[in-house]
Amino acid sequence: MRKHRLDRRKMKKQRKMIIFSMIGIVCFFSLGYATFSQNFLVSGKGTIVEKPITIDELREKKCNVVKDDGLYIDTYEDGRCIYKGANPDNFILFNNELWRILAVENDNTLKIMKNNSIGNMAWDESNSNMWTRPATLNTYLNNDYYNSIDTIYKNIINKHDFPIGPVTWNNDNLAEQITSEKGVLWNGNVALISSSDYLKANSNEKECGNFKLQYNNYEICPLTNYIFSMTKNSQNNPVWAINPRATDRGSYPHYVVFIGSNASSTGNNVDKTDMGGIPVVYLNSDIKLRGHGTEKYPYEIAF
Repeated sequence: MRKHRLDRRKMKKQRKMIIFSMIGIVCFFSLGYATFSQNFLVSGKGTIVEKPITIDELREKKCNVVKDDGLYIDTYEDGRCIYKGANPDNFILFNNELWRILAVENDNTLKIMKNNSIGNMAWDESNSNMWTRPATLNTYLNNDYYNSIDTIYKNIINKHDFPIGPVTWNNDNLAEQITSEKGVLWNGNVALISSSDYLKANSNEKECGNFKLQYNNYEICPLTNYIFSMTKNSQNNPVWAINPRATDRGSYPHYVVFIGSNASSTGNNVDKTDMGGIPVVYLNSDIKLRGHGTEKYPYEIAF
């Protein structure tokens, strides 16, 4: 009889242990699923896919870097975040090609730049540095090139203002340079990188934070600026920027800034045909992204 009571107590204890274990397992998997579901979804076909993020979420999660490679707060333009460093995780797949995210703009559009040159061409065959004339490269980018983009991607390009104001050569004041660039705006679909975009992409602000520093430290500044490496992966030629050289030291009606062997260079005649062109566009603010931004796993647009 006593043995029977002991057996019942033992069974009751075992049942309690089993119940508590089951509760623990359920809690564990519930928490695990909650964490998992924040980052992944299950498609209608049962395939596990990564949950896309909005541009706001990209800003909130990533725009906090203060050193080395990553997404920084733009200290010159309010509400803007910019990628800096030698090789930040800012790759994005656009038009089935690798591009790089330059900035998350204050209107939540994404400013992106193709990862390599589309080939050598004159900035303007008539030797004028007026982008709105329109320049030869302006005409090509917004007609032949724009029309070559797949429709699904063309539909998310945001026709946007590009800063095309003049740049004073060898200046040491980036804030004044930005003001000058934004003093003249052009609204369109496809353009080129601005001189200040290139300067801001350098994580070594102390030695490379303005035009004069970049020019004087041309041997080290390319090491901490991913955009410079992009100019070297296609025929090793310099590439055009969009800004004309200001007439601060005489008349330069035929010069625009280019990115070349000495980082941000003095400028060159716009009719030269041995310079590359790298397209730049803005993407709509309502797009969503999935991926990690690395070259192997770039951001992809969640259509």
